[in-house]
Amino acid sequence: MSSTQDLVSPPFIIWTLRRTGGTNLAQALFERSPHQGVQHEPFNEDRLFSQVTLDWLEHRDEQALRDALREICDRQVLIKHCVEPLPSELNTALAEISTQAGYQHIFLYRRQPLGRLLSLHFANVSGVWGKPQAGSAEIDQGIFRSPIPIEDLLRHEQNCRSELGRIFDLLVEQGETPRIAVFEDIYFNTEPQSAVAILQQLFRALHLEQPEEDPQLFDRLLNNGSQGTRSKYRNFVNYAEFAERLETLGDFDLQHAKHEQIKVQLHPLPSGIEHAALWDTHFDPFSGTHTLRGAVLVSADAKTPGELWLRTGNQNIPITWSLKSPKIQERFPNNPHAQKARLQLAGVTLRAGDNAEIVWVDTNGEKAIIASLTAEPVTSTGDNPVVR
Repeated sequence: MSSTQDLVSPPFIIWTLRRTGGTNLAQALFERSPHQGVQHEPFNEDRLFSQVTLDWLEHRDEQALRDALREICDRQVLIKHCVEPLPSELNTALAEISTQAGYQHIFLYRRQPLGRLLSLHFANVSGVWGKPQAGSAEIDQGIFRSPIPIEDLLRHEQNCRSELGRIFDLLVEQGETPRIAVFEDIYFNTEPQSAVAILQQLFRALHLEQPEEDPQLFDRLLNNGSQGTRSKYRNFVNYAEFAERLETLGDFDLQHAKHEQIKVQLHPLPSGIEHAALWDTHFDPFSGTHTLRGAVLVSADAKTPGELWLRTGNQNIPITWSLKSPKIQERFPNNPHAQKARLQLAGVTLRAGDNAEIVWVDTNGEKAIIASLTAEPVTSTGDNPVVR
């Protein structure tokens, strides 16, 4: 069967803001992509592509800007890009030209800005911008006696939300489905397995193989990124006032307004399957994908359950199976497989008109279709789903 390694992994851009945990994530994604990663934030001052930015600021030549960006994107290099320090015209042109060049887009942001803004302010006044510096630098305690510039940071946050949301809207209007990764859902998730599932979904969306020989990959991603200065931020003299003022802005989120509804049609049970149930797929408005849930119970005399796959086009995606299923066990008490019959697959991406099948493969390699999936367009209701 084919897997993610049989599919072409696209080049991608990580759209983010400074102090959002993007360095660790980008490095892991870059290392596993067949495309070349370049210096992070390459359009910033004194970085790899800084001349593109400088030329725009000096000459305001839109054609020259687009030609330079097209030359970069045609190389299909991987980019981690912070939008707020750069001209909005460059951000717009990069979004449009990279899309034309086949790039995928990932938006990484913090839902709650307090930690990001304090990290940014601390870096500015202390000069500590990374983990190596944090471990060796001696912090001048006098920086905490100077008040946080509350109004400046509030304006900064509003500008960041506006620019990141504008680029997201632009891409959606062009028919793109940007991937969304929220800092809190990854690094502050109280359920580690949920955070790992988000990362696995992101790797799968980019067709990046998750190498079996590196089982600690996600553990490193979740635990090795912090520079260890977070506990110092409360020492700022007006920390409490800043935190209270910041609450008036509320949380920040990006969501997909349009999505598909996935209809599930069960097939007659094949030989070797005693029971099958599939529940309505759950749409995640942040990733723009669905999660498939249900239960499949093999016959009591089966030695092992076999495997389940989602087959769509030429892609076969393994479905997580054999999860604990107390209700199935209660209903089928004489079947030894009933205690672990539940299934789940996050990150299902089907567009309107797409079809997929859930395939059971028994221990002899025989295949049977358990259900068919069909995607139909639907538009979510309610207020503007892009919350700033």
